[in-house]
Amino acid sequence: MMRRRCPTARLEGRAVLAGYRFMIMRAGYATIVPTPGSRVHGILWWLGSRDLAALNAYERLDCGLYRAVMLPVVADGQRRAALVFVATSRVRGRPRSGYMELVLAAAREVALPPDYVRSLARHQFDGARRDDE
Repeated sequence: MMRRRCPTARLEGRAVLAGYRFMIMRAGYATIVPTPGSRVHGILWWLGSRDLAALNAYERLDCGLYRAVMLPVVADGQRRAALVFVATSRVRGRPRSGYMELVLAAAREVALPPDYVRSLARHQFDGARRDDE
């Protein structure tokens, strides 16, 4: 999907973001939330200016669903700054129908750690509840 949205983007490889965990927000999409001792695995892309504009529109920055922040990740053993889309809401929810299947397929395609992929799979069945409950 990323290649279709951002045709000149270049896959840089896998990356790890420490101090955060994966979560499904109330709108039914993925986000990350600060969580000491946790980490999120993902993919690092190099984006051109047109790719970034397309991604900003897709992630609905203009209506406040997400905000773009720079966070330190580790990729290929090196610490790098990465632009990360973080939801403005921290209220947990259920994933939209079919959404986690896409997330899991992407995680498997890029060979994220099997334990991490299994932890992502559990989000398919999470009930909606608030983080502070």
